[in-house]
Amino acid sequence: MRHRLRLLPPRRHLPRRLQTDAGSGPVTTLLQAIGLVLVVEGLAYALAPSLLQRMAEQLPRLDEQTLRLVGVAALAAGTGLVFLARHWG
Repeated sequence: MRHRLRLLPPRRHLPRRLQTDAGSGPVTTLLQAIGLVLVVEGLAYALAPSLLQRMAEQLPRLDEQTLRLVGVAALAAGTGLVFLARHWG
């Protein structure tokens, strides 16, 4: 019979304050979110660089109110997605 060396007892025997999933802290979540943003940005530049260049050329032509409205809409959509992921995920 072989015995395995265990540095920590099985999870069910740990105190409740230590029973967390690995990588579920706020810093880990923030790093995952930033990483996902970078993945999406990288995909956009890799798949459609000319489209992004045209969009960047047109950006100065938009008035401040339109840019603000697009920013608020993106903020609301992102906040909603994070909320859904946290409560249903």
